[in-house]
Amino acid sequence: MNINDFNIGIEIEYTEGSTREVADNIQFHNIPCELVPYGRCHSTHSGWIVTTDQTVSRNICYGTGEAYGGEVVSPKLKYADALEQVETVCTAINQIDDVAVNRNCGLHISVSWPEMTADQVRNLLARYKEYERDIDAFMPPSRRGSRNRWCGSLDASWVNRVVNGREQRLSQLSVGGKFFKINLSNLGTGERSRIEFRHHSGTTDGRKIQNWIKFICRFIMSAQMQANIQQTYRSTKRGWFADIREQLEAVGIKTKWSRALAQDGANGLTFHAPNGAQIVGLTYQEVSDFYEFGANNKGRNARLKQEFIEFATTLMNETGATPEADTGLYHGLSEDVVRYFTARTAHFNSN
Repeated sequence: MNINDFNIGIEIEYTEGSTREVADNIQFHNIPCELVPYGRCHSTHSGWIVTTDQTVSRNICYGTGEAYGGEVVSPKLKYADALEQVETVCTAINQIDDVAVNRNCGLHISVSWPEMTADQVRNLLARYKEYERDIDAFMPPSRRGSRNRWCGSLDASWVNRVVNGREQRLSQLSVGGKFFKINLSNLGTGERSRIEFRHHSGTTDGRKIQNWIKFICRFIMSAQMQANIQQTYRSTKRGWFADIREQLEAVGIKTKWSRALAQDGANGLTFHAPNGAQIVGLTYQEVSDFYEFGANNKGRNARLKQEFIEFATTLMNETGATPEADTGLYHGLSEDVVRYFTARTAHFNSN
């Protein structure tokens, strides 16, 4: 999992300002943007769009998308592009007279990444539920607990079912409904599969949005540390031995395909210490034997056996490789971002 491979979608809700003027001004700042009626906003767009939303828009023209108050929506962007473009977009939005936000507005960030798995989603959901009150603390009171109908608490029965479940298809996790702090209803197959974060209050402040994106993405990555090393169930749609390779690489042990270990046309794997030195090599069949239900998880619910845990432990002992320690809520964030969120917490809890 690499943060630079994350796909980000951004939805910024605002009140009052003309949707036509907002769209034109974003385009003026050299960010491709068009005004789109709500009925066409759910199709794929190559650039940013401005559209209406019933909770924030008034005087709506359903044929053109013109209104006062609306929603600015990004295309799917890579992590770095999202951080860069949202700053310019927010500058353009805030140059329009009367643009504002109120408690009806929200900031929604969608995230996906290559080869997303059900286990990764479960790890994220469990960690977010664990830290929900801490995250509430740097949100305004209207976004805490279940006070807001558009972003309910994860203290819900469906969350426990997902976290404790064993389903391996992402579509099987598409439960709970849309209006929770984490929305899984868009999980499934194809390019539109994603996780939506609905916790943040409405804002047109580019710095706030950048920091929230940074927090979310690091939080997702930190959630996966809790999974190393374990007997995961594997999706049949993932790459060969992807679960083994990801778990080991997360603790510093690199894997490489080896033609020298090929048998019956199938390459083997070599395992390397953090300094690059090879520790051991296994044939395709030897790696396949780490699974309970047939070679390379051909069975739908194939699972890594205890032998894999013992193998991984031996590798870590021989190399001194250890999992990176999860330091808590702000794990992996830069000092300036941590200062931002601690100051925000102090601001909202000073009274």
